[in-house]
Amino acid sequence: MTEGNLRSLYATPLVEVRLERSAELNRRLGAIILERAASEPGVTRSNAGGWHSPVDLFDWPHEEIRVLKSAVVDLVMQTMQAINPELGDFKCRLALAAWANVSRRGDYNALHNHPDFHWSGSYYVCAGAPDPDCGAAGCIEFRDPRAAVNMISAPGAGASGRPVVIRPQAGTMLLFPAWLEHFVHPHAGSEPRISIAFNALMAPPS
Repeated sequence: MTEGNLRSLYATPLVEVRLERSAELNRRLGAIILERAASEPGVTRSNAGGWHSPVDLFDWPHEEIRVLKSAVVDLVMQTMQAINPELGDFKCRLALAAWANVSRRGDYNALHNHPDFHWSGSYYVCAGAPDPDCGAAGCIEFRDPRAAVNMISAPGAGASGRPVVIRPQAGTMLLFPAWLEHFVHPHAGSEPRISIAFNALMAPPS
């Protein structure tokens, strides 16, 4: 480009990481969540069917929950530093909310976002042995947030305007802006699909 600058405007971050040595952690988390789901009533938010716990999961008295909470805090802080290296040793207080989701065949989450928070994310405890013949079953799908992006298609535009679909894998954690709309396709698998969703609100150190 001659005497000009090319800038990418309004990029939307989406982080996907794998927790190391997550198999045993997931086994224990799965047992804890399924025991709760069998003994406590759930709530209804974006979920259509399935079990959605109250948003107090990070207060549950289990070491495995503490480990996951620490991983969430680390990921939020690292992401903020990666987005803006000028922050340096960025510190803030995080207000966190988290809940468990258990989906069985046919259960899904409708299109939604997470108001009043800066970041949202999901951690996948069990993908639920999805049926490979059922396409996007159990996948999480993100919508392009730019309202007019599909006004007209352009040659060479690539993935602009297309949804981003991610197939969950046990041990994977996602982090994205809380305002980003997303939904979960109906589950079709031989096992429960178990995930932990969370929100993070940042505030300056007190």
